[in-house]
Amino acid sequence: MPNLSPTFYSKLLEISSELGMKPEDILNIMVSESGLKSSISNLGGEAAIGLIQFTPKTLKGLGYDKDWKEFGKVPAVQQLDYVKRYIQGQANYSGAPLRSATDFYIATFWPVALKLPGVKDQNPDTPIVEAHPATVKDQQGNSYSKKYYDIGIKISPQYEALAYNKNTLFHGSTPGAITYGDMMRQTDKNSKTSLYRQALNEMHSATGYQAQPTQEPTQIASQEPAKSHPLTFLEKLENLVKRFVLASEENNFLIVVGSSSDQIATIEYARILSTALQEYLGAKTSICADPYNIEIECKASGGKLEVFNAIKELSEAVADTFKYATRDVGDITPFSLVACGVRSDYEPLHPRTADVYSRMFKIKFLGVK
Repeated sequence: MPNLSPTFYSKLLEISSELGMKPEDILNIMVSESGLKSSISNLGGEAAIGLIQFTPKTLKGLGYDKDWKEFGKVPAVQQLDYVKRYIQGQANYSGAPLRSATDFYIATFWPVALKLPGVKDQNPDTPIVEAHPATVKDQQGNSYSKKYYDIGIKISPQYEALAYNKNTLFHGSTPGAITYGDMMRQTDKNSKTSLYRQALNEMHSATGYQAQPTQEPTQIASQEPAKSHPLTFLEKLENLVKRFVLASEENNFLIVVGSSSDQIATIEYARILSTALQEYLGAKTSICADPYNIEIECKASGGKLEVFNAIKELSEAVADTFKYATRDVGDITPFSLVACGVRSDYEPLHPRTADVYSRMFKIKFLGVK
């Protein structure tokens, strides 16, 4: 568990009150974006850093005048000042405080969507970005996304399609669209992680605040995307290995793992992912854990960004296969967050302990003795 002080939680309550939000909704997105590690940075795609993964441009707009990479050294409690400023700025799109973790997630992903009527009505079927949005042309013949043009915002269909294609985490059962319901489902998954639950317990111990029960998104329960044949994993792996070229540079990575189930299932996913990283990327791995959290330290050779993307793709492929293989015993949805240059705060898990958990998993979920 990241070392968040009682002062951090006290300040979180203070700013959430000023913003008209629930502190647990802010924690929900921090869990997903950074694993509650204020120093973590994202090297995949657009550069980002900190508790809610600020981009360099965003940090500059919020008044941070140093190199963006230095922001990781800013203590978590001080980063909350920037989180507050960011939320205040994004709330201007909706003209009201952010009402939920879903609204906050949209504010970090695609804030202009907060102005859409369907988002304001919390309609789960409302598309936020689409691969092929309906378009309209202005008098000069320029094409724009119609749903945004109708509310006075000019967004090119190409730019919207790029956002859809780059954010596979939010892809749901609606073909070619990321919807409000998809964002609801993701925040619901965040709220079921051990990291989130532990953060709520720490906040309660530090401040006495009792988080309100999360409202289940019943309207979107049937929208979980169906998984196809498990050979999808082999196809992904084949493409990954074709592109992965070893080099002399060796880099350290940290993979924060979790699942919608319990610690037993999470450790089994971590064990399988660790083995896959060793076999397919030639990585050296170590599973680290405390009673609530599980991480994989990974050392691999290759170009930093190339290896980073390879680890992300392999993690997603293993997660897809793990979920497919366990589909008959309930919703076990594993997930991971990859960071470069960060070491685990937890003790390594002994291989024999991992084997014990593996046997427990087979007995509990698969009925194997």
